[in-house]
Amino acid sequence: MECCSKEIIFWFFCFGVPMFMAYNGGATAATVDTIQKVGGWSPTGIGLLGAMDKIGITMSAGIWGYILQHVPSKILLSAGLLVNAVSVAVFAVTQNGYLMYTTKMLIGFTEGLQWVWAPLWVARWADEEKLPLWINLSGCVAAGVGNGVGMLLAGSSTAHGLPYAFPFQVEAGVLLLLLLLMVMVPAEKMAITSCLKVDQVKNEIMDSDRKIRTYSDDLLNLSLDHPPSRQSSEARTRPRIRSGSFLHPVMVAEDMTIRQQLEELYSNKLYCRSAMAFASSNYVNAGLAFIWIRLFVELWKMDKQLSVVSYLLLTGVGGGLGICHSSGIEGSHDPRLTL
Repeated sequence: MECCSKEIIFWFFCFGVPMFMAYNGGATAATVDTIQKVGGWSPTGIGLLGAMDKIGITMSAGIWGYILQHVPSKILLSAGLLVNAVSVAVFAVTQNGYLMYTTKMLIGFTEGLQWVWAPLWVARWADEEKLPLWINLSGCVAAGVGNGVGMLLAGSSTAHGLPYAFPFQVEAGVLLLLLLLMVMVPAEKMAITSCLKVDQVKNEIMDSDRKIRTYSDDLLNLSLDHPPSRQSSEARTRPRIRSGSFLHPVMVAEDMTIRQQLEELYSNKLYCRSAMAFASSNYVNAGLAFIWIRLFVELWKMDKQLSVVSYLLLTGVGGGLGICHSSGIEGSHDPRLTL
């Protein structure tokens, strides 16, 4: 069916769903001052509330890859999307602290599933021309756009006197609509593998991961003195640590134990330094998102809507410049120099 083409599925479920899941983080950051006033939260309590979804994502990182090998993708994604939407709706209407903590963690826990499934689905269904674009769109672009839309809508609505629940009710409504669309999609169109047995499923998932890794390795092997070239099939089959993030836990160096892989990563100084730099950057960005509005509104008496727009402009321009500059690694630029 044309309505269930892979392009439609990508835009709705690999881009739209993660975008509106990431929307929650931006909406929380923009309404944290309102939530604190309404609920009488302590500074520590409101900070922990904002971090609960990240804690949920981290807790789920090690299990979704395994579960995807045993449960059909459509069933798992539909259940996760339902739990996420219901959790957002409950978060919007309750003022009970423990219930808000729980729903926020469930939001992050089910969001982690999306970040694991999306690149595997893209690796199976995208052709070589679309693979790099779809991987980028379903990852950092979807997260950035969703976070920005959430912050803009939540900041603007609360600045005009609407309750902090409004942006979360909008999110829950959109997620439920996406769930209804997902139910109508044939299960085989959502699958990351065509196999039925667990061992075959694992092998096909690892093949998809190799496809992503090959693209990543080609970029990492570029330098000023060496033009881009495809690796030989022999080199691709060597046991290596996979590329990717900690949210993509499928093991592709199948002849190495988890301990051996961790030891290899720990001995790679470039990886360790890059990981620490990335973690530090996320620490600063997440912290700024939560203190920006209160700092500008309470300390310098800036209008809340202006504060939100100024934050989005700065982060949007900075992110855009970073993406444009880093895209040069596909040409003649050294990726290490870019970093």
